[in-house]
Amino acid sequence: MTGAHGKYASSRALVNRFHDKTATIAIIGMGYVGVPLAHALVKAGFHTIGIDSDESRIADLEVGQPYIGHLDELTFKYLAAARAFEPTTRAEDLARADAIIVCVPTPLNEQRFPDLSQVVAAATAIARHGKPGQLVVLESTTYPGTTREVVVPVLTGHSSDGTDGAPQSPLVAYSPERINPGGAKDFTTVAKLVSGIDDESTRVAVALYEEVFAEVHAVSTVETAEAAKLLENTFRAVNIALVNELKMSLGHLGIDIWEVIDAAASKPFGFMPFYPGPGVGGHCIPVDPAYLAWKCRMGGAPLALTETAIRVNGSVPTYVVDRLATELENAGQALTDARVLVIGASYKPNISDVRESPAFGLLEDLARRGAAIGYHDPYVPSLETTEGILHSIAFESEQLDRFDAAIICTDHQTIDFSVLAESSILIMDTRHAMAARGHSGGNIVTA
Repeated sequence: MTGAHGKYASSRALVNRFHDKTATIAIIGMGYVGVPLAHALVKAGFHTIGIDSDESRIADLEVGQPYIGHLDELTFKYLAAARAFEPTTRAEDLARADAIIVCVPTPLNEQRFPDLSQVVAAATAIARHGKPGQLVVLESTTYPGTTREVVVPVLTGHSSDGTDGAPQSPLVAYSPERINPGGAKDFTTVAKLVSGIDDESTRVAVALYEEVFAEVHAVSTVETAEAAKLLENTFRAVNIALVNELKMSLGHLGIDIWEVIDAAASKPFGFMPFYPGPGVGGHCIPVDPAYLAWKCRMGGAPLALTETAIRVNGSVPTYVVDRLATELENAGQALTDARVLVIGASYKPNISDVRESPAFGLLEDLARRGAAIGYHDPYVPSLETTEGILHSIAFESEQLDRFDAAIICTDHQTIDFSVLAESSILIMDTRHAMAARGHSGGNIVTA
């Protein structure tokens, strides 16, 4: 029997185990993606091993203690009570899995280049502790070429071009996560993109995900799937940059960008509303376009529009602080003598996720210019900044009166903005939060 035939027979047996739910699935990385995925796999009937090097996470998973704010507490309670779920720090347990799904972070390094160290570490652990015939799927967001050029060589011990010998032929696929933190929609109802390094890998990966997701959309290559994920969020980044730039330019002309967007949105075709803010946050908008831009620039075909959008979005916190300094100066006060409260620290409403939040840029710029800073966020009790650990203040009149100005960074539904409206401090509203609640006044500035 040839290797190809042997692989086919082995993968056919693996597909059958997926269908009858006798397969064991391991997840490397129990974070924002890994925990919801483990919950979905267990609910679908799979024995699931959750692996993370963070011992505190594993301890929390064992007792059902939530450590991701936007996830329902019941998710953690369900996993802790499920006999089919095993949380562990032991990479050796990878040998018991039929499929291994990698859900580790892919941040940017200090030079704003892709940092794949955790992907490489996960692939190394699989190569060391895995077994032949396993399906390996990367879900971490990354640039086109990562699965084939980075992960596969680590798994096989061969270079991607095969120059140091005939490489093995493992089952490897890429399937980008499409989880919306804080979103009401069940992520398993969102179409799941999948592609393997070869047809057999695609077939096996599709068989697994079809048992969990309502719709599975297979594409021709792993590079297509990797690029599709980046396009989804680069599309958003470019359009947000457009309205952020318009906010700055139209504001100079005395035109309200929010009213302009609402007016344009009355057209039922050819327009999709995007909204400005104090900058962009999370992994998707600040990081994903940088991955795509880096890869294209390295390939000799730079993305000029995307790179411009990255710069525009990155400049918005400075613009907001500049506007605040001007408004304070017009009122006869210097920013260096001002006490400024940033309202909202998470990168989006109603969650505790502070990854890449523009609040950091606002707080650090304010402190650098000499302002005394504070923040309030009902979801983020403390915040580590370059100025040290800050603690969220109470959102009440007595506390607000201590400040000269406030910047609305995140529009949490649980914040009672009427308390802010009743104060006399200068309000820099980057989210249209005050007007949306019917509050107006000479001390409210759209920024």
